Amino acid sequence: NQLADVLVTKPSGNPVARAMIRALILAQTVEGYTGNIDALADWTETIDLKAKFKGPIRIIAGSLDVFGDGSNLVESLGDADVQHHNIPGVGHSSPVENPEALAKVLLTCLQ
Repeated sequence: NQLADVLVTKPSGNPVARAMIRALILAQTVEGYTGNIDALADWTETIDLKAKFKGPIRIIAGSLDVFGDGSNLVESLGDADVQHHNIPGVGHSSPVENPEALAKVLLTCLQ
């Protein structure tokens, strides 16, 4: 419940999104979930996104994401062909909290 509260933004007030995220979390074993968290915490590899991706880079994030709104990625890419899209009023689970807003951003990226 506490993790679902962090991953679904309070202002969105979307109980369906919270229930879905909670169900996704509960579908995992404790060992599997903590293993994923440990792997992320121990990850030290740096990826040069400009060298890895030859086309345009699109950063899409919820404006209220507790892990960041993506602006640090944009800054790290310097002069790369990058566009930063923030979905307002949602957090880390933006595709679940506001799928319509995400769809609009994705359609913009495809044009």
